[in-house]
Order: sequence, then structure tokens, then C-alpha cells
Amino acid sequence: IQACGVPSDGVTTSYGVVASYGSVKQEAQNKPKAKFFSNRLSQRECKAQERLGSSHPMPIRQGFIQLYTGDGKGKTTAAVGQTLRALGNGLQVVFVQFMKSVPSGEIDMLEKCGGGLIEILREWDDSFIIGNPSEKQIAMSQDLWRKMLEAVETLKPDLLVLDEVAVAIGYGLLNEPEVLGFLKEKPQTLEVVLTGQNASDALMAASDLVTEMKKVKHYYDKGVMARRGIEY
Repeated sequence: IQACGVPSDGVTTSYGVVASYGSVKQEAQNKPKAKFFSNRLSQRECKAQERLGSSHPMPIRQGFIQLYTGDGKGKTTAAVGQTLRALGNGLQVVFVQFMKSVPSGEIDMLEKCGGGLIEILREWDDSFIIGNPSEKQIAMSQDLWRKMLEAVETLKPDLLVLDEVAVAIGYGLLNEPEVLGFLKEKPQTLEVVLTGQNASDALMAASDLVTEMKKVKHYYDKGVMARRGIEY
């Protein structure tokens, strides 16, 4: 088992490295200190290892931007699945939902299984946008954006989910240049998941992964309403 910085005697680590304490010690003597210690686990990696044990993957070293858009079902579902995977590996998550306030199964479950590793942020009043958004709707969305920035600064999460951010931008609730600026300057280790229909070309260009959910058939078109436990 690999402890923080030094593999145990004669054990193959999860990265396929076979080493003994003696060989590592000899390596340390033969190499400059800076180079040797650059190969050791970072403090951040050690923290996650202490939380879950050495058999779990280490925290991400290079965070990418994932975007799930399109008119098909599954965008928020994908974001929730990614969140559960991150929590299962001991990663810190900030989960933000724009324009949503109705109680939902995914929020209830994430709160129950988060184990103190997830911060969930929502701010909406159940209102619909008819034509242009109201001043109150814009204020709620921008206040939520500020809270997200504070959470990223203080919690330093591994994963940030911005659910329905593309829709919020499309309605003018959020300033797109500000969102793009945040994505450009985000911490290197931060993985970001964006969701929402009708993502702009600029948002797609800023993303490293873009998946478009295409509606081929949907029971909504037959008048089926959203069902608790399936859609929320």
C-alpha cells in the first residue's frame, strides 16, 4: 500500500510502481532533493488518501470543463452521476443549481450521502420567466453566482457543478463574459461540469468536453408530466 510519499516494501501501487523502502531511500540519496520530492504525493493527495484509504484514486491534477447541452433528457442526470462518482472517491464538490428550487430526489440524496464533502447552493422562488426576466430573478441568479465564487475560494473543491448555467446565460440572468472569464481563470485542479439547453458557441468553445443530448422521442410530447423519482 502506498503511504503519503513512500511506497511500502515490495508492493505494487495502484499506479503500477513496484518499490521497496530501501530503493526509495537510495533514490533519495542519488537525486537532488527537489526532483525526488516532486514525485511524492502532494498534501492535497495525502488528505484524500487519509479520508478513504490508499486503494482509492488520487485527486485530479488537471481539471477540465465538461458541457452537457441539447434538447434531450439526461443533462442534470449526467451532472449528478459525476457528482456521486466524485464523492465516492473522497473529492470535495460544490453543486450549484440555477433556476431550480423544487425539492428533488437528487438533492436529498446528495445531502444524505455527501458526508460533509458537498456544498449545495440554490436560490430561486419557483417563478417562471415570461418574456424577459424580472429584476428579482436576475438578482437571485447573480447572488447565487457570488455565493458560488465564495464557495470555490473557501472550500477549494475538486469538482464544481453549474447546473442549468447555459439556460441562465441564455435568459440574461448571468453575464456570459463573466462566466467565460471564470472558466478561463479557474484553478488548474478544478473540474467543472456545465449543463443546460442551447449552450452558446462561446460556452462550447471554452469547454474541453461537449456532449449534446439529442431528443429522438420523449414522453413529454404525449402530455406526460414530470414524475417524482424519475425527473426530479
